[in-house]
Amino acid sequence: MDDAQNVDLAAELSDLRRRFAELEAKVAHQAPQEERSTRRGMLRLAGAAVVGGAAASLLGAQPAAAAGAMNFGAINNAGSDQTILNSVASSFTLQVTNTAPDAAIEGTSTGSGTGLHGKMTTPASNAYGVWGHVVGSLGFGVVAEGGAAQLRLYPVSGNTAPSAGNHVVGEVVANDSGAYYCVAMGSPGTWRKIAGTASAGTFHAITPTRVYDSRAAAPTPGLLATGSNRTVSVADGRNSAGAVVTSNIVPAGATAVMANVTVTGTVGGFGYLAINPGGNVVEGASTINWFGEGQTLANGVGLTLNTNRQITVICNGGGSTHFIVDIAGYYL
Repeated sequence: MDDAQNVDLAAELSDLRRRFAELEAKVAHQAPQEERSTRRGMLRLAGAAVVGGAAASLLGAQPAAAAGAMNFGAINNAGSDQTILNSVASSFTLQVTNTAPDAAIEGTSTGSGTGLHGKMTTPASNAYGVWGHVVGSLGFGVVAEGGAAQLRLYPVSGNTAPSAGNHVVGEVVANDSGAYYCVAMGSPGTWRKIAGTASAGTFHAITPTRVYDSRAAAPTPGLLATGSNRTVSVADGRNSAGAVVTSNIVPAGATAVMANVTVTGTVGGFGYLAINPGGNVVEGASTINWFGEGQTLANGVGLTLNTNRQITVICNGGGSTHFIVDIAGYYL
């Protein structure tokens, strides 16, 4: 409806009001008092209906008013509009209740804590979906980042387990050296380190598998003589000929292995092997020793690896030997 039509409706409404007033005056003048009251009431009802209909037509022609502000304590339906809360100074609870009692999303805020938090930054892969943070310095949260849900711990200062404050079972904190889990409540509680840059990781036991034998044709056969060293891979399981039969039995990223190291066919009256992460030829301690010709001896040890899943075997003490490495598990 255009502006000209709105003007016409307004004029018609004014004329109806005038004519209604004239008719009401005539009735009041001509009828007895009791009839006047009855007829006047009927005319008023009829006139109100006519005038109301015209007014509704006029109002219906106007553009819809903008939605009002959201009111606490009332039911608010924003439809597809965006609802923004600004400058909320006091604590509040926001709850969306679904059909099932446990299918609600609820965030509460007390003091400095944030209950429900959505954050989108640039780049989008750094967006947080739902974030929880309790009062104080120990926070926790479940986040969606890069399309995957995950638990993120933000490091606090320090490089040891918490040493102050009251803590309960189930708390997890991260700091400069790794992550810690509380296994007994108290002040400061009992903590166990679950991950860290200097830790080996979780142990994965496997069926004992041969990864190297210097008597085999591959990959690097032959006795290891005193004063020499050999770098070998422990990544793949091999058969008696040295061919790979199981690739990546120790997966990429493994930091250490549990191994059984065997010397066999020893030469010379005395000798030893020292085993380091691949590339390290500085002896720190012997791994296995022999004291005679033709001996076969074994020792179960933990061995650290380089990033290529290699160890370096150093022979010293005056003798030479063949050696075998079997793996029983790895740390990742």
